[in-house]
Amino acid sequence: MASFKFGSTKKIYTIEGISKEYVIDVGNVETMKAWREQLPSVLANAEAMGKGGADLEPLILLIKDMVNLILDNDFPVIWDLSGHNIYAMLGLISDLSKIIGDAQKDIAKTYGL
Repeated sequence: MASFKFGSTKKIYTIEGISKEYVIDVGNVETMKAWREQLPSVLANAEAMGKGGADLEPLILLIKDMVNLILDNDFPVIWDLSGHNIYAMLGLISDLSKIIGDAQKDIAKTYGL
């Protein structure tokens, strides 16, 4: 008899200075859809900030939404740990994007896609 086993699409993510391990399910459609919808806005606002033309509050709120989406609503802890550093938070978003993108590529290969 043939069978199929679903593999895990969960990845462990840690942040130095936080003793917690975060579990990111890179295969969860709702989570990834929200991430992909919000990421372009963060990037556009970050680019405008780099040119001196962005209001920081909307960018901080976008980052907060993305961090809370992926990292268990821990934005306040992570924001404090960053020293309220907008560039550090953008670096975190960039790292999460790379982790998510790389994991999705690896998982797709696992399933022969």
